[in-house]
Amino acid sequence: MSAATRWWGQQVGFLGPVDPPPDEGVSGSRPAEAAQYLSTGYIGPLVDQVEFAYGDPSRAAGRRADQVVQYLQRLGPRFVVSLHADVGTRGAYAYTTEQHQRISEILTSAPCLNQDPGVEISWARLAADRVWDFFDAEVIGPGLAGPSGQYVRKIGLPVCWINLELPLFDWGADEQLRARTRAVMARQIAEGGSSARPIRLSDPFRRQLASIPTITEEDEQLFLAHLAEHLLTPI
Repeated sequence: MSAATRWWGQQVGFLGPVDPPPDEGVSGSRPAEAAQYLSTGYIGPLVDQVEFAYGDPSRAAGRRADQVVQYLQRLGPRFVVSLHADVGTRGAYAYTTEQHQRISEILTSAPCLNQDPGVEISWARLAADRVWDFFDAEVIGPGLAGPSGQYVRKIGLPVCWINLELPLFDWGADEQLRARTRAVMARQIAEGGSSARPIRLSDPFRRQLASIPTITEEDEQLFLAHLAEHLLTPI
């Protein structure tokens, strides 16, 4: 679904969810806790995700991607922020097509979710603190188009595209558990998503995850308001 409203005197459009769970019995909502997210959350195969399907109308995700592009062409935005979640990051980070340093300053000055993400990205160039440049999709999987930001740039929309990765959980000082959880999720994504490779949690792993709090909606909203305010303020 899509909608547009005014925010800080600017028109702001909302679109989504662009990759909804195909099965009503599968959770695509914000997690209540970490064990629930790993065991019941929906992660689609990369080839079925909109950001990797631009230009391929033979797939449902490619047709959804065309709808996204048509909406953006009508709206004519200066910025597009595509929201994602990273189960194993400590703080927010991003992939962007341009304005890397400006986006970095916005992320590091945020009132919350501003911890060093502590992630290693081997498939993209680090362009500024917590900001990577867009990458060719082929480096992470065969048969992928896109990704979205590069595709929109190729079709001529004068827009800065930001794939924003937000933390889901507050890992505190438990680096070992964070690294293990991120590795488990990365393996699930690499092997085809949650339907192809559901995660089975051992009882000790589940008990460890029970101690990890979920990032609050209030903190997410505060962070996104900070991002929107700074993006919508002319430089």
